[in-house]
Amino acid sequence: DVPDYIKIEPIKITEGRYINEGDIEQKRKVCVIGSEVKRILFGPGEEAIGGQIRIQGVVFSVAGVYSSMKEGEDAIEDAQSIFIPFTTFQKAFNSGDRIGWLSLSSVADMPIQQLAPKVLNTLKVRKSIHPEDNRAFGSWNMGEELEEVNSILGAMNIIGLFVGILILFAGVVSITNIMLITVNERTKEFGVRRSLGATPWKIIFQVMKENLMFTIMSGSAGVITGVAFIKLVGWATSNFADSEIFKDPRVSFDMVVLSLIILVVFGLMGAILPAVKAVSIKPVDALRADG
Repeated sequence: DVPDYIKIEPIKITEGRYINEGDIEQKRKVCVIGSEVKRILFGPGEEAIGGQIRIQGVVFSVAGVYSSMKEGEDAIEDAQSIFIPFTTFQKAFNSGDRIGWLSLSSVADMPIQQLAPKVLNTLKVRKSIHPEDNRAFGSWNMGEELEEVNSILGAMNIIGLFVGILILFAGVVSITNIMLITVNERTKEFGVRRSLGATPWKIIFQVMKENLMFTIMSGSAGVITGVAFIKLVGWATSNFADSEIFKDPRVSFDMVVLSLIILVVFGLMGAILPAVKAVSIKPVDALRADG
């Protein structure tokens, strides 16, 4: 391999170093071994760096040890792999200019979806392969895989947002029912205020303000609980699960702001019915009410 390969397939160097340009230029017989290779070839507590291993009869010096950043079967395969300089491989195993596979990454302003067809077309021209022959080279595009993952995550976000809105709406309905009961219990209070000169708009403003405050307080408590739960999940995955996918989960600030906006809108909507009921009570009837 070459030094830049680690930028395409990141690995964690736990001991020593990775292949460098000096190894490539001088065709050094050095290697970087996976954690499982070290476990098999070296005893417990034995120093691997500087040690020698034999690959198909050729002796290599261990320059580094790495652990995989992948999961599942890919992580197991990575841990059993050995990296050596590409030029050393050509010389030691007499492979000449033959290349079994290559890995490419695009620059920031060139999407990989545009680069991949150009690379394949260039290879077809260089190897005199018909342009319509799509089976001559095997290829795998990480950009396409990433698009699929992003589309799945996007769909999950939409579903989560929809479910969250339904839950918020259900909460607002409950708060509205509570406010209706409160309005019934405060009938005499509203009658007294009306008789003292309070306008219907003042009554409406009071009820809507109380309903909105109740909604925001309840919603904020829910947001704080959700953030705390996410932090707990992050702590648990960091300490008890070797998972990069669920590592360091975070709550989007935009989502928190959106939730608060929805709370305010639903709170105002939920306050309409109690407010209308409060001003619909005639002062005379309110003063005659019990309590």
